[in-house]
Amino acid sequence: MTGVRHAFVSDLQNLQIPSHEFEENSFDAVFSNAALHWCKQDPRGVLDGAKRLLKDGGRFVCEMGGFMNCIGRLALFSRMTVW
Repeated sequence: MTGVRHAFVSDLQNLQIPSHEFEENSFDAVFSNAALHWCKQDPRGVLDGAKRLLKDGGRFVCEMGGFMNCIGRLALFSRMTVW
């Protein structure tokens, strides 16, 4: 069991909440994995949609691993010595 009770998948650039299943401001977290850098049509719509879903104090967690996004960390790791 994952602990997930409800999940919702949508185009976050133009979020359409199925009101018969979900209420606005009712989610503890919104998660995006390697997708936000592709949302070029309406980036502000992404943030507005996530904000409409989240409860007060909710978390917006995203990962953007596009080309060159992690170059600083890779350079640091390449200089580290493993004991």
